[in-house]
Amino acid sequence: QVETDLASLNEKLNNLIDVVSKTSEEYYRTVTFANAYNILVPASLSSIDVIGIVIETAMKPLIIMEALAFLIYLAFAFAKTYFPKAEENEEDEKKDKKDNKAEAK
Repeated sequence: QVETDLASLNEKLNNLIDVVSKTSEEYYRTVTFANAYNILVPASLSSIDVIGIVIETAMKPLIIMEALAFLIYLAFAFAKTYFPKAEENEEDEKKDKKDNKAEAK
């Protein structure tokens, strides 16, 4: 007897769950989403397009940084070519000091 009562209770609960589910689904279709509309046009950008846009936006800062690095390189090359080297000046000063010490003795 207990098993039959549990089986009928289980059947009633499953039926109640199905009815509530159908009712809520119908409510959302007719009342809540009555004024909603579907967008039938697919997205205009694909993943390849998005990657292309990311690359295009990254190109400008990269080109600016590359140009800046090239200008810094040119400035150092110019300075190294047209100005006396500090290393040679220091070596000349050391030799002069040694020569002056040797002459003083």
